[in-house]
Formats: sequence, C-alpha cells, structure tokens
Amino acid sequence: GERFSYRSTLNKHRAARHEPRVQTAHSCTLCDRTFSAAWMLKNHKERDHDQLKPYVCEEKDCSRRFYKRCDLIIHKRTHTGEKPYKCDI
Repeated sequence: GERFSYRSTLNKHRAARHEPRVQTAHSCTLCDRTFSAAWMLKNHKERDHDQLKPYVCEEKDCSRRFYKRCDLIIHKRTHTGEKPYKCDI
C-alpha cells in the first residue's frame, strides 16, 4: 500500500479513498478551511492565524514554526524522508 510521512496524511487518504464523505460544518472566517468539529476550528485559528508557534525547525533554509513540539518532530520527516505509516487497505 501507499506510504505516508504523517499520520494525518494517512487519515486524509483513508477518508478520501476508503470512507464515505462527511460534510464539514465549521468554517474559518479568515480563510477557506472547514472543519468537522468546533475544537478543530479553534485550534486552527490559534495555530494558523494567531501565530502561536514557539517551536522552530533549525534545518538549514527551513525555519518553519510549530504550535506543538510533536508537530516539529513530525515535520523533521520532510527533511529525513521517513514515512512510517503504511496504508494496508
């Protein structure tokens, strides 16, 4: 099966390819993103629009910032090429 660097990408793949579609109900008024739960919209606004991102990638020519340390750790896979999640469907 196809392999993914991020669990979230695997989950999006499964939802798009292997599960019936669910209509989203919570839209961001600052961009075109929509979310299936209010807490997801709240987190999106804090992370993407309020710029609460204290964790910085120190890879040369990157310097991306993240809201959570675990997101920085996962991001580092874009530099290493690690893809630990496999779709078995």
